[in-house]
Amino acid sequence: MGKAGLLATEMPREGPPGVFQPEGRVGAVTSTEGLLGTDAMPGVFAMAGIEYANDHGGVGLEQFARVAEKNHAHSTLNPHPQYQKRFTLEEILAAPMIAYPNTSLMCSPTADGAAAAVIVSEKRLRRLPAHTRARAVKIAASVITTDPWNERGNALPDFNTLTRNAAREAYETASVDPADLDLVEFHDCFATSETRPLRQSRALRSGRGGPLHRRTGTVARRHHSCQRVGRAALGEAGARQIDGATVGLARVLGLGNTCAVHILERRSR
Repeated sequence: MGKAGLLATEMPREGPPGVFQPEGRVGAVTSTEGLLGTDAMPGVFAMAGIEYANDHGGVGLEQFARVAEKNHAHSTLNPHPQYQKRFTLEEILAAPMIAYPNTSLMCSPTADGAAAAVIVSEKRLRRLPAHTRARAVKIAASVITTDPWNERGNALPDFNTLTRNAAREAYETASVDPADLDLVEFHDCFATSETRPLRQSRALRSGRGGPLHRRTGTVARRHHSCQRVGRAALGEAGARQIDGATVGLARVLGLGNTCAVHILERRSR
């Protein structure tokens, strides 16, 4: 990620004087940064959070801070994050404000990391050793969507619609229902990117999260959602293991804008 993890992606346009060529998402002929939304990630997800709070009465700074409190707590159960530290709600609220309502402890840090998986067909898997077959996880669905055009999308990506579209297709492909999931891993680059009915969330009030929200937290910098879901399906998640977990969903956002949803499940032995 270099040094530009939180910086704007839109650069000043260059060209011959007096020549304007429409470019980018909105067909602008000059930089729209700060005039029509923002390309800086803290600002993008701050706007998404404000919009969500506006649409859901009773949601405010404290509810978003509790998302970060929960996710930092999960980082202490994982051996691989960049940071493994629990923060109190008071510490999160008192941290420097980056882009309201996200304080610095509600934003993911910039770092590099990697994870890998060996993907084979069912036919190839049958020829592999028994101990390898025993640790295989089935990719029941792999879906990528982009956000559909809408008028307000010129200033703010429609994260929720593209997520719903990806999840709907993934459920159909995998022949599962949301109620069949044992765990879900969301992308939480910022606390406000985990938008759900925050007002009624007992998981947030407890600061821990129920079985469908046991997560490491990208806010502590570990981004490998599929790897975490796969380990949980195999019963290899250690302190993060959910008893009896066999099916999980991983969702990640990427500006562009795209959403990837994978459903992984333990294979029948």
